[in-house]
Amino acid sequence: MNKQYDKWLEYYKKENETLTGSLKYYYKKLKELHRDKVIIYESVGGLGGSFFDAGKKEDLLHYIETNISLIEKKVDKFIEDELPNFHD
Repeated sequence: MNKQYDKWLEYYKKENETLTGSLKYYYKKLKELHRDKVIIYESVGGLGGSFFDAGKKEDLLHYIETNISLIEKKVDKFIEDELPNFHD
């Protein structure tokens, strides 16, 4: 499998393994964002005639990276706050 899909596969597995609804939702969103990132990279491969121009590519990738970062922070916070108390 292409290395670009590693993060997508990681979140795919986490989404399928988790039982917590909120965490499952976050992993699903992260999986989708990483898929979108790969699609953008592949569609603007620098070989000319790409669907996106360079400015749009940068804007889309910035948007996706920002969202990935925000959701990863939410996952960390959720795990820190909720999961230690899950079995109490």
